[in-house]
Amino acid sequence: MDVILHMALSLNGMVARDNDDTDFLAPDNWTIFVELAHETGAVIWGRRTHELVRGYGAQYIRDLDGTTRVVVSGNPALDLEPGWQVAGSPEAAVALVAAASRERSLLVGGAALNTAFARAGLIDGVIVNVESVIIGRGIPLFAPETFDLPLRLREVRRVREEIAQLRYDVRR
Repeated sequence: MDVILHMALSLNGMVARDNDDTDFLAPDNWTIFVELAHETGAVIWGRRTHELVRGYGAQYIRDLDGTTRVVVSGNPALDLEPGWQVAGSPEAAVALVAAASRERSLLVGGAALNTAFARAGLIDGVIVNVESVIIGRGIPLFAPETFDLPLRLREVRRVREEIAQLRYDVRR
């Protein structure tokens, strides 16, 4: 089962401001994400991302209906909407997606979750939507830990006026 990390970020690699605000990202990024989620058939994200998206409104959660949806959390009793599952680790999340007979999953996490998947060797590809903006401080794509994730650039596309999409394969 392939795990594809997908994130929208600033040119300097920030996925959100320090307060989790993503006001610098174009709304088109959500549409692109939902399209990719339905292409892959599964979504894995963390508890904090789930809470943030839930806060945008119920429609955002419903946009992912029809996909396998997993939230990674240390709380096995996490209160989730119907159709969502909780996993206690990246490996458990991948196992839940595989058990649903999905061949690919979209990982959309914060820095800690992205790093946990990278350190576990569970990321097979990366798709980043790079916004035409630089923000001074924020949450990076990965936590500042020691690991390597060697990539091979597969494709560069302009997907919207101010969004360049870079697609990478992880080199094994």
